[in-house]
Amino acid sequence: PVLSDAFIDSIPISLVFEVMQTRLRPELSIDVHESAIFLVGGSKHIVTVRRGVAEVTKGDALHGTPEPIGTFIADENTFRRIMLQLKSPGKAIMNGDVRIEGDQLKFLVFVQRFERGA
Repeated sequence: PVLSDAFIDSIPISLVFEVMQTRLRPELSIDVHESAIFLVGGSKHIVTVRRGVAEVTKGDALHGTPEPIGTFIADENTFRRIMLQLKSPGKAIMNGDVRIEGDQLKFLVFVQRFERGA
């Protein structure tokens, strides 16, 4: 289906992160214990992969969360479109719509453990 811009823009960011938890690819994350920060539209979310399970918290990290490998910074509309595979993360970085602070290669490996799409 083709999603309208108005529909995409109305998707709550909290829902995008909830869905992200279900899209973790266990075969790529069973031996992983890492976290990353996502600053999206001014809100801070911490995504932690703990041995095949994705955990998302808004705000502060939970006790026992490892030091984040990096920080992803984008506005809400860009983040939604990246997660729906309507925008390339690489192009978004190149044109300045997304910034990644920290080790970009580690961050790329981290996010590739998640399936994206509608």
